[in-house]
Amino acid sequence: MLQPGGAASNAPTDYGIGDITIATALWPYANRQTGTYLGIAGFLTLPTGSYSNQQSYNLGNKRVSGDIQIGYQTAITKNLDGMLGFDAMWFSPNNHVGSKNAQVTQKPLYTTQIGPINISIQASRSPQPICTCQERKQH
Repeated sequence: MLQPGGAASNAPTDYGIGDITIATALWPYANRQTGTYLGIAGFLTLPTGSYSNQQSYNLGNKRVSGDIQIGYQTAITKNLDGMLGFDAMWFSPNNHVGSKNAQVTQKPLYTTQIGPINISIQASRSPQPICTCQERKQH
Protein backbone atom coordinates (compact mmCIF):
# COMPACT_ATOMS: atom_id res chain seq x y z
CA MET A 1 0.00 0.00 0.00
CA LEU A 2 1.31 3.43 -0.93
CA GLN A 3 0.88 6.01 1.81
CA PRO A 4 2.29 9.47 1.11
CA GLY A 5 3.40 11.51 4.09
CA GLY A 6 3.88 15.20 4.91
CA ALA A 7 2.08 17.66 2.65
CA ALA A 8 0.92 14.82 0.42
CA SER A 9 -0.72 12.85 3.25
CA ASN A 10 -4.22 14.07 2.27
CA ALA A 11 -3.79 12.95 -1.36
CA PRO A 12 -5.64 9.82 -2.46
CA THR A 13 -3.57 6.68 -2.04
CA ASP A 14 -3.36 3.65 -4.29
CA TYR A 15 -3.89 -0.01 -3.48
CA GLY A 16 -3.07 -3.13 -5.46
CA ILE A 17 -0.10 -4.37 -7.42
CA GLY A 18 2.45 -2.44 -9.44
CA ASP A 19 3.53 -3.00 -13.00
CA ILE A 20 4.90 -6.46 -13.79
CA THR A 21 8.45 -6.76 -15.12
CA ILE A 22 9.58 -9.76 -17.16
CA ALA A 23 13.34 -10.33 -17.28
CA THR A 24 15.82 -12.66 -18.92
CA ALA A 25 19.60 -12.86 -18.91
CA LEU A 26 22.34 -14.77 -20.64
CA TRP A 27 26.11 -14.98 -20.37
CA PRO A 28 27.68 -15.22 -23.83
CA TYR A 29 31.09 -15.44 -22.14
CA ALA A 30 31.74 -17.04 -18.74
CA ASN A 31 35.20 -18.18 -17.70
CA ARG A 32 35.10 -19.45 -14.12
CA GLN A 33 38.83 -20.06 -13.96
CA THR A 34 39.75 -16.44 -14.68
CA GLY A 35 36.58 -15.03 -13.07
CA THR A 36 35.68 -13.16 -16.25
CA TYR A 37 32.06 -12.80 -17.35
CA LEU A 38 30.03 -10.92 -19.94
CA GLY A 39 26.31 -10.78 -19.29
CA ILE A 40 23.36 -9.37 -21.20
CA ALA A 41 19.94 -8.87 -19.61
CA GLY A 42 16.61 -7.65 -20.94
CA PHE A 43 13.66 -6.29 -18.99
CA LEU A 44 10.14 -5.57 -20.20
CA THR A 45 7.76 -3.74 -17.85
CA LEU A 46 4.08 -4.02 -18.70
CA PRO A 47 1.39 -1.57 -17.51
CA THR A 48 -0.46 -4.03 -15.27
CA GLY A 49 -0.50 -1.92 -12.09
CA SER A 50 -3.44 0.12 -10.91
CA TYR A 51 -3.58 3.61 -12.41
CA SER A 52 -6.01 6.51 -12.23
CA ASN A 53 -5.40 9.83 -13.95
CA GLN A 54 -7.32 11.46 -11.08
CA GLN A 55 -4.69 10.48 -8.49
CA SER A 56 -1.29 11.98 -7.82
CA TYR A 57 0.18 8.64 -6.71
CA ASN A 58 -0.21 5.40 -8.64
CA LEU A 59 1.37 1.98 -8.38
CA GLY A 60 1.27 1.63 -12.16
CA ASN A 61 2.76 3.86 -14.86
CA LYS A 62 0.27 3.14 -17.67
CA ARG A 63 3.13 2.70 -20.14
CA VAL A 64 5.48 0.03 -21.39
CA SER A 65 9.21 0.26 -20.75
CA GLY A 66 12.13 -1.84 -21.90
CA ASP A 67 15.68 -2.05 -20.62
CA ILE A 68 18.79 -3.71 -22.01
CA GLN A 69 21.82 -4.13 -19.76
CA ILE A 70 25.32 -5.30 -20.62
CA GLY A 71 27.81 -6.08 -17.89
CA TYR A 72 31.45 -7.16 -17.79
CA GLN A 73 33.08 -8.54 -14.64
CA THR A 74 36.64 -9.71 -14.09
CA ALA A 75 38.93 -10.59 -11.20
CA ILE A 76 41.26 -7.81 -10.02
CA THR A 77 42.71 -9.70 -7.06
CA LYS A 78 41.90 -13.00 -5.38
CA ASN A 79 39.04 -11.48 -3.35
CA LEU A 80 38.04 -8.48 -5.44
CA ASP A 81 36.35 -8.21 -8.82
CA GLY A 82 35.79 -5.18 -10.98
CA MET A 83 32.69 -4.55 -13.05
CA LEU A 84 31.59 -2.27 -15.85
CA GLY A 85 27.94 -2.03 -16.82
CA PHE A 86 25.86 -0.09 -19.32
CA ASP A 87 22.13 0.00 -19.80
CA ALA A 88 19.60 1.77 -21.96
CA MET A 89 15.93 2.14 -21.07
CA TRP A 90 13.07 3.14 -23.38
CA PHE A 91 9.56 4.24 -22.47
CA SER A 92 6.25 4.38 -24.33
CA PRO A 93 4.12 7.50 -23.76
CA ASN A 94 1.36 7.73 -21.18
CA ASN A 95 -1.64 9.39 -22.86
CA HIS A 96 -3.82 9.58 -19.74
CA VAL A 97 -2.17 11.99 -17.31
CA GLY A 98 -4.34 14.30 -15.23
CA SER A 99 -7.97 15.25 -15.72
CA LYS A 100 -7.29 16.48 -19.29
CA ASN A 101 -5.60 13.22 -20.37
CA ALA A 102 -2.34 14.94 -21.24
CA GLN A 103 0.48 12.98 -22.83
CA VAL A 104 3.75 12.42 -20.99
CA THR A 105 6.77 11.22 -22.94
CA GLN A 106 10.26 10.41 -21.73
CA LYS A 107 13.50 10.27 -23.68
CA PRO A 108 15.60 7.12 -23.42
CA LEU A 109 17.67 6.82 -20.25
CA TYR A 110 21.30 5.69 -20.47
CA THR A 111 23.42 4.77 -17.46
CA THR A 112 26.90 3.43 -16.82
CA GLN A 113 28.11 1.69 -13.68
CA ILE A 114 31.71 0.99 -12.75
CA GLY A 115 33.18 -0.26 -9.53
CA PRO A 116 34.62 -2.97 -7.39
CA ILE A 117 32.71 -6.01 -6.25
CA ASN A 118 33.83 -7.56 -2.98
CA ILE A 119 33.99 -11.33 -3.24
CA SER A 120 33.65 -13.15 0.08
CA ILE A 121 36.44 -15.44 1.11
CA GLN A 122 35.43 -19.02 0.51
CA ALA A 123 35.82 -21.71 3.15
CA SER A 124 38.41 -24.42 2.67
CA ARG A 125 37.48 -26.79 -0.12
CA SER A 126 38.14 -29.79 2.11
CA PRO A 127 36.51 -28.88 5.43
CA GLN A 128 37.99 -30.36 8.56
CA PRO A 129 35.65 -32.36 10.78
CA ILE A 130 34.42 -30.63 13.90
CA CYS A 131 35.42 -33.58 16.06
CA THR A 132 37.23 -36.82 15.43
CA CYS A 133 36.34 -40.14 16.92
CA GLN A 134 38.91 -42.82 17.69
CA GLU A 135 38.25 -46.46 18.32
CA ARG A 136 39.18 -47.72 21.78
CA LYS A 137 40.90 -51.00 21.95
CA GLN A 138 39.66 -53.39 24.57
CA HIS A 139 42.34 -55.32 26.52
